[in-house]
Amino acid sequence: MLAAEVLGVLTLEARRQSAPDDLTILLALTAVLRAKPENAGPIVAEFYITPTRVSAPTPGNTLARLKLKDGNDQLR
Repeated sequence: MLAAEVLGVLTLEARRQSAPDDLTILLALTAVLRAKPENAGPIVAEFYITPTRVSAPTPGNTLARLKLKDGNDQLR
């Protein structure tokens, strides 16, 4: 249940038309590390291309710690 909510928040922030909330994104990326939801990789990888001040190392670190390979091309 928690995992689905965390992914929902990240999905909302990734697809938001107005400016994304950087703090919400950072907190949700940290929550992904704790909740370890299935299929989190593609949503976390979206933050490489979403216009936000959250830097690429943050989603990259999240993906690396979960040992997911999603977004490797965008990171490079």
